[in-house]
Amino acid sequence: MSDEQVREMLGPRMVSVAVTVETPSAWDEDAKPIRTTDAGWGDEDSNIIYVTFGTTNCVTAKRFSPTEFSFLELMKRRIERRIRALWP
Repeated sequence: MSDEQVREMLGPRMVSVAVTVETPSAWDEDAKPIRTTDAGWGDEDSNIIYVTFGTTNCVTAKRFSPTEFSFLELMKRRIERRIRALWP
């Protein structure tokens, strides 16, 4: 998938971006530096999807980081959000 396709699917709620440039081995003089971009999308419960884009702006890796909140804490937070939405 391309960068645009991922952004369309996950939306604009990007929480972090990191750019890494790795220099290839000193033995290979013709090798070009490898540039990767890591982006993360999060939700209101602190779940995060991390996606790594390679030099061609296509996905090379992905991973999911679940929230550390307990089940009870998640339910409490969701109830509070719904109450705020109903009675501002």
